[in-house]
Amino acid sequence: MVAAQTVPPIQYLADLADSLRSKAIAPEIRRQAVLCILDTLGCAIAGTTAAEPRMMLRAEQATAGSGGASTVIGSKLKVSSTAAARINAFAGDVFELNDLIGGHASIGNVSAVLALAEEVGSEVITALVAGLEVTTKLFNSYHPRQKPYSDSLMVSVALPSAVGGAAACGVILKLDATALNEALAIGAGTTSVCPGEIIFGNGGSVKPILFGALPADTSIRAAYLAQAGLTGPPNILESPMGYYSTICTAVNYGNLYTKESALAEGKITRKLHAACGHCHSALDAIVMMRAECGANWPPTAIEITTPPKVHSTVCLKDAAPTTPNEARFHIGYLIALIATSPTPFPFILPEHSLNVAEYLKDDHLVKVMSSITFVEGFEEETFYHTSSTKLILPDGTTKTRLVEAPRGSAANSLDEAGVIGKFSALAEPVLGKDKAREVVAAVLSLEGAASVGDVMELLAW
Repeated sequence: MVAAQTVPPIQYLADLADSLRSKAIAPEIRRQAVLCILDTLGCAIAGTTAAEPRMMLRAEQATAGSGGASTVIGSKLKVSSTAAARINAFAGDVFELNDLIGGHASIGNVSAVLALAEEVGSEVITALVAGLEVTTKLFNSYHPRQKPYSDSLMVSVALPSAVGGAAACGVILKLDATALNEALAIGAGTTSVCPGEIIFGNGGSVKPILFGALPADTSIRAAYLAQAGLTGPPNILESPMGYYSTICTAVNYGNLYTKESALAEGKITRKLHAACGHCHSALDAIVMMRAECGANWPPTAIEITTPPKVHSTVCLKDAAPTTPNEARFHIGYLIALIATSPTPFPFILPEHSLNVAEYLKDDHLVKVMSSITFVEGFEEETFYHTSSTKLILPDGTTKTRLVEAPRGSAANSLDEAGVIGKFSALAEPVLGKDKAREVVAAVLSLEGAASVGDVMELLAW
């Protein structure tokens, strides 16, 4: 572990964000930020078809009202930047398809940046790069050394995203270096604690508020509060009563102070399964093994070995999922779905959680789901992309597959064509092929655009 440097972490991250305003950002890094916008918007466009975002919109209309300059995706409404950020981030997180950069960096950062930039009139790429860099460096400084969720009681996504988002929004508002530092501290001090029970326990349907909506909201508010002169807790991360002491067993300051970009090649993790990222490794194994086995399918027994944190979060389910949100975090249901489907499919899709009640009417699926054995294995700090799947096949043979880099992960990443393909698959059923292509073209043009107006206009329908 690298010892903490003399510059406090919050100040270092604020200085990093400030420095990005005055230096040339490599074209490939800027392009990755553009692709983060496209990927996030695809998730949000698809999310507008679910019931929960519509509930969120009704609640926002009742509490925040209407009137403002920022677009609600899938609506003609214009609302305040904070309201738009909350609504759009909720829609983008509801299907569990948003990226895993720095935890879940893009869903909060992109939602906040687009809403605020539309409100004040600003380009967004430099700000978004700053937000994603800050979020990811902070997240990587303690991941994978988090305490068990039963000890910390929180999931480590909201705070890094709020800090990074505050950096991004501070760049958009042109805060000076001192105010930018305060914005990050305020973001860290005022965001949600992200209770583990809501994410991995019996959390109802409000989970997208925690990963997307609240960090995005906090990001904008923190920047405006700092602009107004309020100050935040400068040692909120490293204090004995701070975030690190609460969330992790050790801090890797080398990952925090590294000069390497979080958006460099080989660092980007995006999702292809509409499910919790803890499930993707085993889901990929089942998809690949089914394709390899051909007629020698389905297996008579399935054993899944996962790292301790995965085993405790998505494997120990006492009953079948009863809601779409539960289905996205229920690895047994998802594996049984792939294993028993009459026609093989490559990815878990939004419909697989939306229609969970219908799928669970299949007695064969329920039988397979209840018969899967889950084993805790690997070392404590093994990354959640790792799993080992063992099958006993109908002919009596045994087949095992280790997966350490599921599709979309940094070591098995999506290229630009893959990101566009994912967006098209999510957006075309909602927008139609022609309009979806218009959105792609508009987003890919953001690198040289002075505002986000053209993109946001296409998202209001």
